[in-house]
Amino acid sequence: MSDMKDTNHLIILDEIESPEEPVIDLILKKVIQTKNTYVIGTSNQRFMITQYKKYGMKMNRMTETEAFSFFQFAEYSREDVTTLAKKLDCLPLALSFTATYIKNTQTSIENYIHLLENDEISEHILGVDLVFQLFNLILQRLQNDLTKKVQCVLSYAPYFVYDNISVMLKSLLPDFLLEGEKEAEINNLIITLRKYSVAVVKGYGERRSISIHSMTCLAIRKNKTKEQIKQEVSYLLKHYCFIMDLDLRLIESIKRNVCYLSHATLLLEKLHSYLDTNVFQMRRYKSFLCCAIGVTFRMYGNAELSSYDYLDRAKNIIFDLIKFQPKISVYPFTSTDPVLYLKGCSVLQKDTEDIFDRLVKESEQKMTKDFVQTFLANKFRSSREMELFEKYANGEINKNEIKHFKLTSYKTKKRGNMEKIFAPFKSIKETFLVDLLISIMHESSKHKWWMESTNSMVTEYGNNETKMDSLTDSQFAYNLAVWLQCYFKKSYKNYLPIAALVEHRDGIIRFLRSERTVSTKNLHKIIQRLNEMQGEGSSTLFYTYGALKMAPKFTLYHKCMINRALLKCCFIEWRERKSEKYLEKAILQAQTLNEIAITMREDLLICMMIYLEIAETYLLFPTKNNIDQAKQKYKKAFELQSTFGGILLTTQYHFNLYQQYIHFCLKFGNLEDLNDARKISVEMRERCVQQKRKQAIGDNLIKIEDRTKSKVSLVINECYLCIIYRKVKVCIYKRGNAKPKRKQKTTRLITNAP
Repeated sequence: MSDMKDTNHLIILDEIESPEEPVIDLILKKVIQTKNTYVIGTSNQRFMITQYKKYGMKMNRMTETEAFSFFQFAEYSREDVTTLAKKLDCLPLALSFTATYIKNTQTSIENYIHLLENDEISEHILGVDLVFQLFNLILQRLQNDLTKKVQCVLSYAPYFVYDNISVMLKSLLPDFLLEGEKEAEINNLIITLRKYSVAVVKGYGERRSISIHSMTCLAIRKNKTKEQIKQEVSYLLKHYCFIMDLDLRLIESIKRNVCYLSHATLLLEKLHSYLDTNVFQMRRYKSFLCCAIGVTFRMYGNAELSSYDYLDRAKNIIFDLIKFQPKISVYPFTSTDPVLYLKGCSVLQKDTEDIFDRLVKESEQKMTKDFVQTFLANKFRSSREMELFEKYANGEINKNEIKHFKLTSYKTKKRGNMEKIFAPFKSIKETFLVDLLISIMHESSKHKWWMESTNSMVTEYGNNETKMDSLTDSQFAYNLAVWLQCYFKKSYKNYLPIAALVEHRDGIIRFLRSERTVSTKNLHKIIQRLNEMQGEGSSTLFYTYGALKMAPKFTLYHKCMINRALLKCCFIEWRERKSEKYLEKAILQAQTLNEIAITMREDLLICMMIYLEIAETYLLFPTKNNIDQAKQKYKKAFELQSTFGGILLTTQYHFNLYQQYIHFCLKFGNLEDLNDARKISVEMRERCVQQKRKQAIGDNLIKIEDRTKSKVSLVINECYLCIIYRKVKVCIYKRGNAKPKRKQKTTRLITNAP
């Protein structure tokens, strides 16, 4: 309390209707009695003189000289400026906008006052209402200076995070425009916004972002009808679902999702006040967008709990849609048998069959063919998908017909040779929700496993008794994927969903990670099955959401994951038998993975993880050569993460890389490695937000300092022994009348010693 009395305090009360309101009156009476507490109150109302005397002093308005300073760009008389300032109630923001308008339109003060009078601005209009009136004049000029094509981008501003509007939102421009035309429109928008001082631009090129004055967004929104707002929000909800990807293996997908992340989360927060989210169409889009946001948070920043929340929301929307209540207490089940481990308990298997039937039935009744066609046409496709489409469309698609990584509606309507690219609309319509729930469960399982393995799952977060664990989510995804594959085999034999292959493959990897020991029989079965899956991936066309996703020569990621699983099998064999044969087998498998990583230039994140696993393999038997090989792989991983452009520098993935490298430096590193470890740790600590990670980094720095001191002491002791050894040799030579040889190596060692 003594600190409270010894320091000054400022309280700001914004938008006071009246100082005589009971709560405000009580606060002010308390404050008046203290000498070191001050209050600033703002209001759109003019108060009575008696109120100013009772509660404090009235602050002076902007002076004529201060108001005149806004208009020094031209020769205006003080009388004209004073008249205008009084008209604007001497508000600094109003004067600033007015000066900008007059300067850019070359309008005289007299004409501007005439405009205000026509707009019926009177002395009774104050504060925000006054500024809105002034801003309408600026908005009219903006519309005159902008084409109708780019006006739509500005019209969506009220639904964006004002201070982070990326220029990549040029995706809101019509698709018939070429890329260069879109860039020109956005550049014109930026120039015009800056011209009227309603926006600030940061960065260059594709990394530019626009910070728009909040008053711009408020003024634009105030001029909209309820029906306009409803239509625009509905459009943006669909747009985010089309533009944000659920598959973030490629760096281009991660960067794109991050650009839209904050805007999409803001839209979801306000969705209930704009639209009826109980409608089937809204639920479908909302669940998809929640999943996309959850996936992005999983990859980006210190956002473990945010990812957990959005993926859970996506899942619950689907469960509510089909009126399904999970039997949480019955599901937990594990087994040392890999097949049973993947399937889960009998109750869970039965429930997934029930869920599958309900989802197909719900889709048959409420999903439309138009939705399927719109989704396929407008979905943003990665460069790899586009290459895949071009190859298997048998001449139906070429690069000139692809607009901004999207397919035209005409192409999706026209079947012909396109049947190799898209499954029949009917099947997509019936299984869309199944595909979506599999995606949600798959991503949720991976994220929960990460949280569980890194102790990031906090018990305070929600009611964990009603939450599924990572294994249960994985088992749900696997069983649903099996039912989906059976459905396609029965009705559409030429279209195999990729979900079953992915869930089987990732389920095996999860099993290998979770089991400390695996029987020889089961291990051989797993290795055989992995090799079979690798063959399947190189000879079959696989689909997801009805669109071609994987085909021969497009299986690099799948091949990589299979080989990571095979490497894990080698680890288990080495751990069980400690035989040189299995060590050589593990290193050969690591070298195979290394060859794959060299060709996976776009899958930077997975490459980073590959290099960590290769380094770990070499350290199974830490000879000098193997330690050097491991060090090279760690450095390769750090080089890769830097190419993300800062996107993943604070993620759990990067922190895992950091921790492994520091552990390596402490155990095997020399003084140079320890110095690198110190620099990296200091940078990580500055960037880090979470306290637990900061503490871990601080502990690492202490260990690095201790290890460095011991290394320096060792070097000094070695130097000292060399000096003694040299002196002894000189004495021996002198006794034998022989001339001693100079030891250059010893001299250099002494010179370089810290």
